[in-house]
Amino acid sequence: MRRIPPLNPLRAFEAAARHQHFAKAAEELSVSDSAISHQVRVLEEYLGVKLFQREGREMRLTDCGRSLRPTIQQAFALIANIPAQIGRPDAPRPFTLLLPSALAHRWLSGRLEQLHDACPDIELRLQLCDQPTSAALAEVDAAICLQLPEPDSVRFRSQLLYRNSVFPACRPDLVARLEPLQGPQQLLNLRLLHGDRGDAWRDWFRVNGIELAGCRETYFNQSSMALDAALAGQGVVLVDELTAGQELKKENLVRLNIKGCKERMQYYYLVSDKSRAVNESMTDVPAWLAKQLAV
Repeated sequence: MRRIPPLNPLRAFEAAARHQHFAKAAEELSVSDSAISHQVRVLEEYLGVKLFQREGREMRLTDCGRSLRPTIQQAFALIANIPAQIGRPDAPRPFTLLLPSALAHRWLSGRLEQLHDACPDIELRLQLCDQPTSAALAEVDAAICLQLPEPDSVRFRSQLLYRNSVFPACRPDLVARLEPLQGPQQLLNLRLLHGDRGDAWRDWFRVNGIELAGCRETYFNQSSMALDAALAGQGVVLVDELTAGQELKKENLVRLNIKGCKERMQYYYLVSDKSRAVNESMTDVPAWLAKQLAV
């Protein structure tokens, strides 16, 4: 009989490798930091190789650790799928999709019935996150991201779903404060609403030759909240047609067409962890998304 590596050390290693942090792995598994460290040492002794190395206060995977991680993650994904394999054949297959909040609220929510009709055997689980970490991406079946995960992009499959430009928009009654619109610097007379850490507005102004500084700003941890604030007349927000199209058609928001402004492109990617076991549901939902968001 083939020898099987000890399972508890494998589980500890998988969590520590995914989080790149022993304390977070310990929190997930409800054990102490020292227990994770001990289990990792047990696995290192069993394999005869070092899996982590300390760099300052951080623990980094060695080449052996990086090589082992996808195999272990795929093995645990297969084990996690056992209940679905031995359960009723007609039981819904769970599929967890992570996506930006504005895309979920303003685009997907109105198409959920279509998605359920196209994928009737899938139990859809939605998670909202505008700037997911690599660890968060590893926890879901697929994610729609506005940028590719770095520096671990080699771990993930990626497919370009959609591209368009982002532009400033605000409520119609605020436009009067800006007219006549002569240049992007006039937007600094309004409050800038951020649905991220500020990168989107900084990039937009930088493309148009302006360094963002000394203006009124409000930060939200979800893009949908920034859009809601703009609809409430709290300031100007960067949007695209995909997430703000309905509000623009209803004239609840107005696109600010500023003379001489350069466009900034935005890209939606479908991302999934290569180490996750692939089943039918992992292709059904992505196929539907790709069809709906044809580039």
